Amino acid sequence: MSGQEDTVSPQVSLVDPGTPPDLPCRRVPPTSYRCACGRLRERCVRLAVRALWAPIRIAPTRA
Repeated sequence: MSGQEDTVSPQVSLVDPGTPPDLPCRRVPPTSYRCACGRLRERCVRLAVRALWAPIRIAPTRA
């Protein structure tokens, strides 16, 4: 084993990522999600579909 294995080749250089773009952060709260069309939804549509197909009718609670 030679000592050259631990050194980085002079042809290899790290890429500088530069400054971050001016785009807003894509992180969303865990209570929201993005649907297939890319729109941000407040609640999952699948829950509504499951409620429609549920054998027991559950009335929504109103405050």
